[in-house]
Amino acid sequence: MDDKVQKYIDEQIEKQRNAYQEEKMNTLKELKLGEIKKKPKGAKKEDYPEVDEFGERYRFIPASLTDDEYEELKRHIPHEEREESKQNGWCSFAIVVTFIALIVTLIGLGGENELVVIIGGSLFGYMLFFMLPIINLLAKIEYNQRKKD
Repeated sequence: MDDKVQKYIDEQIEKQRNAYQEEKMNTLKELKLGEIKKKPKGAKKEDYPEVDEFGERYRFIPASLTDDEYEELKRHIPHEEREESKQNGWCSFAIVVTFIALIVTLIGLGGENELVVIIGGSLFGYMLFFMLPIINLLAKIEYNQRKKD
């Protein structure tokens, strides 16, 4: 095999391995399966990269797991604790209100009542351009608060 091709393959394998290790570390940190070591006086800041809510520096030392043990652990994480499965109430609310505004606009377009079209269209535009970014920001704040707890 050509050296350039082999080098590219090795780089991709290394990237995948690093991503897997980062996912493993984040999962263990999220589930609080490890040890938190506080920064002692006189220690280097670089050795303790995390900062808690009180401004104290610490380092998270994850529990020692093989890849097989980690895969077994992932199978036993309750569905509601998985990050990708967390439903966000703010986004659901925004989708419902936007959908209702769209239906009102379409009903108004089919009828002769111009006021319904104006109200529905205004509500729809308001939700799309002003409220959705705010709701998205609220969702991120709520997620970060859950993550801290």
